[in-house]
Amino acid sequence: MPNRKIKHIVAKLTGASEEETLDVYDVDAVHTDKIYNGTNQSSSGYVLDARQANAGISGTLGAQVSTINTSVTNLSTLVTGDAAWTQWGDSSPVYYLKRGYIVALSIAGKSSTASASAWTQVIASGLPSGYRPIGDVYFTALGLNASGSQVIPVTVRINANGTIWFLPATALSGHAVYGTICFPLDLNG
Repeated sequence: MPNRKIKHIVAKLTGASEEETLDVYDVDAVHTDKIYNGTNQSSSGYVLDARQANAGISGTLGAQVSTINTSVTNLSTLVTGDAAWTQWGDSSPVYYLKRGYIVALSIAGKSSTASASAWTQVIASGLPSGYRPIGDVYFTALGLNASGSQVIPVTVRINANGTIWFLPATALSGHAVYGTICFPLDLNG
């Protein structure tokens, strides 16, 4: 029996009796004081308790791996969404696209008349549910007159209910407005 021979050699080297080495140096046995049921052991010579592989036990290594796997699976949700831009209404130059929890909205030539002194609501119907921002979102777009000779900065506000408002730096009169923004969507609306 090779293990017996190893134990005999260990006994000779350590000066212990062979019976004493049988308990301490049994290469086929795992001693209970060397079984560790935790995830922060940094010393060598320990074995991991098999319960640590059980994902159903809270706090175990198996549960932590399961949580990471779920998180990685959920990441794929962040990159999926609409396959193409959706036009807002039949003839509107406003388009939107959703990727996971982010919405991109593009205004591509919305012809408007708006005064410089007050917010003008340009699209009242509101974005569809699931495409609305968490709160009011503001960005700057460009207003371009028909001849292209005049560019006016236009502050655009998208309300939490999805309506769109313009506040131009100077009055718009038939200007086409261009701009794109991305915003986190409201998971509740």
